[in-house]
Amino acid sequence: MMRRHSTDQLPMDREEAKKKLRGPFVAMITPFKRNLDLDLEGFRRNIRFQLRSGISAGKGVLMGAVAAGEFPTMTMEERKTAMQVLAEEARGKVPLVTAAQHTDPRMTIELCRHAEDLGIDAVQIAPTYYDMGQTDDDVLRFYRMVAEKTDIGFMVYNTFWHGYNLTVRAMPELLKIKNVVCLKWGAPNEWQYREMMRQYADEIAIMDNMSVHVWNHMHGGAGFLSHPGNFWPEHELLVWNLLEQKKYLEANRELLSINYPFYDFIGEVNASTGMVDANVTKAANELVGLPAGPVRPPARDLTDSEKEKLRSLLVKAGVPFNRSV
Repeated sequence: MMRRHSTDQLPMDREEAKKKLRGPFVAMITPFKRNLDLDLEGFRRNIRFQLRSGISAGKGVLMGAVAAGEFPTMTMEERKTAMQVLAEEARGKVPLVTAAQHTDPRMTIELCRHAEDLGIDAVQIAPTYYDMGQTDDDVLRFYRMVAEKTDIGFMVYNTFWHGYNLTVRAMPELLKIKNVVCLKWGAPNEWQYREMMRQYADEIAIMDNMSVHVWNHMHGGAGFLSHPGNFWPEHELLVWNLLEQKKYLEANRELLSINYPFYDFIGEVNASTGMVDANVTKAANELVGLPAGPVRPPARDLTDSEKEKLRSLLVKAGVPFNRSV
């Protein structure tokens, strides 16, 4: 049975998604206290910082309690609480996305319903993980099952590194599910990435998850995943404005200043610890004066030498410091 969430907000369709889900998709960290409890006030401050910095409808999306926000280490209640804070601070001011990924489809449905009740625009959902042998039929069955229980829009997340790889040939069946309004797109090879863009960028909002910002935009993409947006949203908006003006060389120069070096550094840290989206971004937030706190185990925080290398990278790029909020 389909349901309408308590805000009476109509569910987002694909045309609306293509207009609203655009720009830098800022994958927000979840601040923790030193004892690893949620730092909800810190999270609120970071959301307000994003809004003051210009992230708004058509010019950005806030993604809360997603992988960069360490949702795999959070309880269901913590995830729901983080969603609530996100909605309280930003609903109606900027499009909102949260993660409903879980190994248990019933928990995915529960998270979808909670997000829907809060008026969050869409949920990021990847196929249930752990099972490396899922087929197209399995994955379609999963998305249909969830769609029967909620009206909220789905951002389909192709996590091919977990085993299942969404192919172009599966898209016609996937698009029969009306909840599917956005695709967080990455692929293991250039051909697959290009073919999805070529065939479906006119039908659905496709967000780049491969750090090929320019190429994605040239082929009709809706925006790009951004971790630097946590601590320098103004820069990510500058990149987006340049892309929208089709000033691709200028946009690429900006990406060379911070985005590519930042992700290269994440790759270095990845050699010795996990949750690198979170721990490197949290370290950057702390360096510039924004709430962050530690990461939860088994990942580790950056070492002093890693923090110093990150500081040098930020200084060289011109990242503003002393950004207390």
